[in-house]
Amino acid sequence: MMLDKWLQNPADVIAGINLYAEHGTDPILFYALQIDPNELLVQRMVTDLTSVLQAGNGKRTEPEAVKQAREQWRAKYKRCSHLHAQLRHLATDGERLQHAMEILSTMDEVEQLWDLIDTWEATGQLPKPAKSPEAVRTFEGWDQARLIKEKLLVASYISNQKKKISTGAKSAKQLQEWQAKLEHKLAEYETLKKLTA
Repeated sequence: MMLDKWLQNPADVIAGINLYAEHGTDPILFYALQIDPNELLVQRMVTDLTSVLQAGNGKRTEPEAVKQAREQWRAKYKRCSHLHAQLRHLATDGERLQHAMEILSTMDEVEQLWDLIDTWEATGQLPKPAKSPEAVRTFEGWDQARLIKEKLLVASYISNQKKKISTGAKSAKQLQEWQAKLEHKLAEYETLKKLTA
């Protein structure tokens, strides 16, 4: 049965699920349809298959980056869940702080992966890579008030980064990353100090 013919009369849910296995874009929806094809799920399936038909009668193949993002976010999310469950059983505040900081940084990574997946699902294209935080910033055209405000923000960041380093890192690699960020911000602070003097 062809996709366009089935969409004209989507009464045969089993045939629709078989078509969704071939043309569908959401593996979680496909799994849910196999378990319990209720009215809401069938409507989502029809909507998804309609968009696939309008996009060109074919299944989009996920780029490798999207496949890896799907695998990574699940593993990272599971890790955060495990760390969160352990928080109340840790002996010291320092250990709890380390776990909490790891949860926060890992959830930031999960959000970036979700953004990549959402962008690909919405547009069919991968998002442009974000600028590296180590990219050199220029302050040309900034007025004095904005420079002073930025200087204070960078000073606050430096203070927080020093506290973070003093509490200790989970690994030597993480400590090196924190120190590199701190050095970058210190250089930025010196530039801002000269501009606001």
